[in-house]
Amino acid sequence: MNRKRVLVIEKNDILREKIAGVLSRWSSDVVVTIGSGCEDVESLVTETQPNMLIIDIRACGAGGAFAGALKREAPGMRILLLADENDENYQKACSEKGADMLIAREAFGREKNSVMELLMANAV
Repeated sequence: MNRKRVLVIEKNDILREKIAGVLSRWSSDVVVTIGSGCEDVESLVTETQPNMLIIDIRACGAGGAFAGALKREAPGMRILLLADENDENYQKACSEKGADMLIAREAFGREKNSVMELLMANAV
């Protein structure tokens, strides 16, 4: 089976480790790399070639506008944004910027099945 690579960029140390732990425990076929800020994103995307990027929407500012540029750089990569808000209008705005999914930070544990479905469906 093809191992899936996930890059997690989250400023909050505890949440970053929690997300990495959830993903690692879900499947032995998931390899997780972590970073803490926007300065890590481009180099880690190039270095690790992740199937999925899970990123704190605040990490790079601009409300997720960076997602489109990352999608052009790595078109097969799924982008999941972590945010404080998760209403329909915010979902639509993030989707228009290139994100595949938006999840409220506190809901990550409850939404892990959706996250894993998105990751496993990725053909990269």
